[in-house]
Amino acid sequence: MKIKSISLRDFACFESLDIEPGTVTVISAANGNGKSSILKALLSVFEGGWDPSVIRDWGKPTAAKRAVVSLLLDNETLIKKTTTHKQSTLEVVAGDGTKVASPAAYVSQLASGFALDPISFVAAGQKGAAGWKERQKFLQTVLPTSFTAEEIEAAGCELDDAEKVLATWDIEAFDLLLKNRFERRTAVNTKKETLDGTITTLTRSLPGETGSKDWAKEAKELEADIQRAQSIVDQELVTVDRDLDATLADFRQQFEQACADARAEAEKQRQAIREVAQKQMDPKKAELAVAQERARAADKVAGTKADIEKVRAQSREAGKVAVALDRAIEGLRDLKKAKLSQSPLPGIEIRDGRLFVDGKDYDSQLNTATQMTVAFQLASLGVGKMGLMLCDRGESFDDSTWQEFLSAAAASGLQVIVAKVSSGDLKIEAINA
Repeated sequence: MKIKSISLRDFACFESLDIEPGTVTVISAANGNGKSSILKALLSVFEGGWDPSVIRDWGKPTAAKRAVVSLLLDNETLIKKTTTHKQSTLEVVAGDGTKVASPAAYVSQLASGFALDPISFVAAGQKGAAGWKERQKFLQTVLPTSFTAEEIEAAGCELDDAEKVLATWDIEAFDLLLKNRFERRTAVNTKKETLDGTITTLTRSLPGETGSKDWAKEAKELEADIQRAQSIVDQELVTVDRDLDATLADFRQQFEQACADARAEAEKQRQAIREVAQKQMDPKKAELAVAQERARAADKVAGTKADIEKVRAQSREAGKVAVALDRAIEGLRDLKKAKLSQSPLPGIEIRDGRLFVDGKDYDSQLNTATQMTVAFQLASLGVGKMGLMLCDRGESFDDSTWQEFLSAAAASGLQVIVAKVSSGDLKIEAINA
């Protein structure tokens, strides 16, 4: 279904204008010559609403009483939008002369999706992130792709409690989730690398092994031996002193010299005992020092090994989390791929707000002709039964790109009406495929 003729009466700057559009209709003029008013007239029919400012000379004493936009379709159906100073009315008369009972509902099914202007769609790539976001809104309109929480978790991605609040995820939210899991995996892998480095450092710092002997027990036994030896020495010294006292008591007055000799002898005995004891205790003390040092070393080895096992357990746990995130990321990728394969235009994919076609970046890897063809394919998904597409700002293309646009428009199967700034008066050119 196509528009056969367009008639404007007292609309905007036009007192009377009649157009017979073709497959592609180019409306060109200098600014202020009514170029955009023609698009506005068509939009007023399909988008509805009351706007008295469209009445010719609105606000002036010479203002017209009403503005009328009439569209005759190729099946002879007449659509008429009348705007007065107080209201607007819509009337639809079928080819057999009968009036359509619900004209607004009838018109709404004929044409829609004018927001997806192929010219704006192609040019959006030159605006950077802002343009990609604008384009993504268009794509979500014509390519509605959503993911349920159940589908996401079935793909192997466990959702947090806060994430489970969303029952349905659009493509933008889905891409943010995928990005989040990438960031989490990077953080976990970094943590694991740090833990593994700690294990290596601790392992290198281990002192020499002290064997299986219990050096702490050995040290305690040596201490006990030394204490027993010292006790014996002390007891022997006490005995000598007691004997000396007895001898001195018997001979002090009569045998002073004998006492002196006895003292000398006693000192010799003491020295001899000390020397014997020293010889017995010195090796024990040396062994004690070794045993104590080895006991401390054994404690250090045991502590370091415990630290290594603790860090190793943390590393294993981080490894498990990283593996789970790997599975989640792959699952999300597979789910996204499966969803996109169900698109009416297979091969179309959105990554981080950018458009890819069969794996190629729309803006940097496709030629202009292909960009235009894809834009019109996408536009065709959002139009109504009439297949009407309204485009503005055709002047934003250079001559080569403009010709690519016209070729793609003619081949799209849509009826395309495009406005373009030029020099001179209003010019309307109908091109039929």
